[in-house]
Amino acid sequence: MGNIEGGQHLAERWTIAQSWWIASELCRRDSTFRIDQDYADGSRRLRVSRDLPRDSGGIPHVTLHPVRGLEGLGPAQWTSWPMVLSEDNAHAWVNRIESKFGWAPGPTSATTTRSLTYRLIAQILASTVNQSHQIRAISWNSMLGSTPHDSSWLSNFEGVQSVLAPSGRLQDPPLWVLFREGNQGVIVLSESGLAFRRDGHKQIDLMARYTKRHFLDDVLRDLLPPVLKAG
Repeated sequence: MGNIEGGQHLAERWTIAQSWWIASELCRRDSTFRIDQDYADGSRRLRVSRDLPRDSGGIPHVTLHPVRGLEGLGPAQWTSWPMVLSEDNAHAWVNRIESKFGWAPGPTSATTTRSLTYRLIAQILASTVNQSHQIRAISWNSMLGSTPHDSSWLSNFEGVQSVLAPSGRLQDPPLWVLFREGNQGVIVLSESGLAFRRDGHKQIDLMARYTKRHFLDDVLRDLLPPVLKAG
């Protein structure tokens, strides 16, 4: 289901990709931010907040919902996606979020493994938005349960077992799984800066690839082919 306002209908493939771009850009500009994901109102939503202990309570955050829009930025509870996407300046809503929550950054933070992971997810979703099979990025903790060891398909990803938390414990570093239609992932990305591919392909050190020239496309060349080829 998409966002509907004044007769406008926005497919979630567009709003999810834009959610990830806004969230990843906030984290690129200030590396103390993190992205969490949960499930509400029938959709997976993103929440961006400072990287504080998850039991801190009352942490200021912005919510990006693929149907409802952005939460808490104006007189209405939600700023709709038609309003967000009607803005000519792509950074306008990033700036408004920072201003609203008092997050205006100083100099842009140096790239971290976490912010690089988020940027790669955002770019993959943007690059595949017109593919016939939608790509989904799902947080291991929020969507796949606390015992990933029970999912035998993970054995298809060489090396991923080395970063899994003990069964029943919070996954740290967080993992993001890219799915293409079905219920089996095609890539596992760790916020520690590692990518795990299927069927015997070696893991990729994302930061090592990125820092050679500081071009995101250098890393995407290794990540996009398995996403596009998966059945």
